[in-house]
Amino acid sequence: MTIHKQMVTQPAKQYEETISVSCDICGKDHKGAQEDSEGVNWGNSYNDVDATGVYIKAGYGYSDCGSHRTTHYHICPTCMKKHVLPFVASLTKNPLSNYVVDW
Repeated sequence: MTIHKQMVTQPAKQYEETISVSCDICGKDHKGAQEDSEGVNWGNSYNDVDATGVYIKAGYGYSDCGSHRTTHYHICPTCMKKHVLPFVASLTKNPLSNYVVDW
């Protein structure tokens, strides 16, 4: 997994921002993708929703505190549809669920 970040300096303010995220399967670098606690939104603009998330969290405690370890895999939507979803579907008895949100 490769996440490219850079330090940004503004008058009296310095912060880190994500430049791009690379897919752990195909290795393609996606500029503008943003990582969050559930995965990555690979969309190209602020309102685009093209998110994937594959992670395992183990340990004990509360939501984001306590003692736990989280392993994230960053998988782009193309690889998710091409590789991961067919694999998961082959292991399960129930079909994959699709939810539609329309305002």
